[in-house]
Amino acid sequence: MLEYSRNRFRMLVRDNGCGMDADVVRSGREGHWGLTGMSERSGRIAARLTVLSAPGAGTEIDLVISGHVAFESGAARD
Repeated sequence: MLEYSRNRFRMLVRDNGCGMDADVVRSGREGHWGLTGMSERSGRIAARLTVLSAPGAGTEIDLVISGHVAFESGAARD
């Protein structure tokens, strides 16, 4: 699901897979950078990242970014 307005951008992704253990959701898995990278990148732009998962229950990733960050004008970029 994608949702956007002037004030925010939201991306919500869900699957019905096998889910992840709570320790993996909290700390990632050694040698794997997906969750760690998402967390670091969302922190850099002051976004809210929520990852919900449990073994056997699938996974939900919810990212919310402030509109002034998400829709920054490309004119100021290199």
